Amino acid sequence: MKNVAGIIKVLALAWVLSALSGCSSSMMKPAEVIQASPEYAVVNFLRPSSFGGAIMFGMWDRENLVGILTSKNYIQYKARPGEHIFLARAENWSVIKANVLAGKTYYVLASPRMGWGKARVSLEVLKPDDKRIDEWMASLKPIAVDPAQRDAYVKERESSIKQAVENVQNGSAEFSIMNPEDGR
Repeated sequence: MKNVAGIIKVLALAWVLSALSGCSSSMMKPAEVIQASPEYAVVNFLRPSSFGGAIMFGMWDRENLVGILTSKNYIQYKARPGEHIFLARAENWSVIKANVLAGKTYYVLASPRMGWGKARVSLEVLKPDDKRIDEWMASLKPIAVDPAQRDAYVKERESSIKQAVENVQNGSAEFSIMNPEDGR
């Protein structure tokens, strides 16, 4: 009898997570590929793994929503030259402090990890000579936020993202570094 109750709880949790994740995924639409220019860099956030596929990662540049990263997709972000704080949200926050150059293209791997209640996220800056980049870019699909749905999503998470950015700025959050030479 205990096993049946446990199975019912797991199925109920899976259904709730699936229902919740559908809201975010509908925000994302297929996108055209963009290239870096003399005015901006392009940062590609890649998620080649399907592990933890029901959990989506909210991707941010400080308080600016970059997109909702889903498995087997990537998000391209036009980044002004200079310093950025890139954040990914799942059960945890994962952070990269970046300094990017116009005309360069950067790659960040977003990997799901086992979490307590849902998947966690880990961001990794990929080096320009990483041989996996070309393979992933050929197999993943570019997606972008539907502008009509952006504001409601951001408003709901406004205080959480502000606190996460503040934690980075005051030194209470761990982060990785993206250097200008990490771009291609």
